Amino acid sequence: MMIKYPHSPRSNKQSLIFGRFNMVARAVSLRELLRCPHSPRSNKQSLIFALVLTLFVGGCGVAIVPKPDQTGEVDLHSNIITKKVGGAAVSVQTQEWQFYPGDLEQYYTPLLLLIKNGTENKLEFAQKFLNLLDSGGNQFQPVPPVEVERTFIDRGYPVSSSAHIGIGSGGYSSFFGFAFNFPFYPSPPPVSDISLLALHEGDILPGATVRGFVYFRKVVPTEGTLKLHLEINQAAEDFYFIVKR
Repeated sequence: MMIKYPHSPRSNKQSLIFGRFNMVARAVSLRELLRCPHSPRSNKQSLIFALVLTLFVGGCGVAIVPKPDQTGEVDLHSNIITKKVGGAAVSVQTQEWQFYPGDLEQYYTPLLLLIKNGTENKLEFAQKFLNLLDSGGNQFQPVPPVEVERTFIDRGYPVSSSAHIGIGSGGYSSFFGFAFNFPFYPSPPPVSDISLLALHEGDILPGATVRGFVYFRKVVPTEGTLKLHLEINQAAEDFYFIVKR
């Protein structure tokens, strides 16, 4: 079984590449790379260095996968654990963020949940019914989507360009005296997928199915286990995962 969402406008590969570049761009400012028009060689070298650093940093990630020996159904191929909780069938999937922003997993641990209400009554879902614990006893609470978005909006991102052609001095002057100015302005990162694809709080009607991402603070350990504790309809169940590099 797969927990699926429509594809993001940007391909998975592009999202990953741009996400990694965004992370490195904070250290290597594009404004500095493009500031001096008279030293193309140094600019080119700096840009190449930034891209190489991007690939190096992006390759040092941590994977969270289901632990095989536990109750319920475990799909190791798709990284899904499915269990019955309070009359609901709950599936939890890891390693599934393929949307905007591409570097979300550098700061948060997103878990994709699918909950199907198999009872004849409404079931309540709230983030307070979830918590994540690592093997060191550290507890992680869900982070509201709006706070996750604020993380990416508030921090520095690469800038986008807009060209302006005018008459006067400065910038790059042509033979006819026209000045080509290329100002660079901050461009807000695309973060709408965070809220659109989140699992929001509320009632789940009888026979209905809801799905969405729940966001936790980034899991720090490079190895060990994780336990997702979930309560529904006064019943509780634990989902176990392995953290590995």
